Amino acid sequence: MPPVDPKAASAFSVVRSFPAIPTVCLGIFAVALAISSSAMKAACWVVLLSALVSSIAGFAFSPIAGAFLFHSLSEPTTIVRILLVASIAQQSLLRLALA
Repeated sequence: MPPVDPKAASAFSVVRSFPAIPTVCLGIFAVALAISSSAMKAACWVVLLSALVSSIAGFAFSPIAGAFLFHSLSEPTTIVRILLVASIAQQSLLRLALA
């Protein structure tokens, strides 16, 4: 049964277009893998797998990704930048889905 409230109807339309967002994200991920160095490729895979695990659990993206990134990369500032960008992107996507 479709929602009667216009605000709920607009949220419903965002959810229906939701499969396009992961497709775009995977395309960006593929481009990042193609142009990055071997250390950054490892970081990309760590971020992807951490995002998958945290999406199943529903929380704890930064601790999961941080634990793996601190073992795979040697520059702490790069790790913090990766975690910030990935966390902001993940929260933006969730906010978009709830709007």
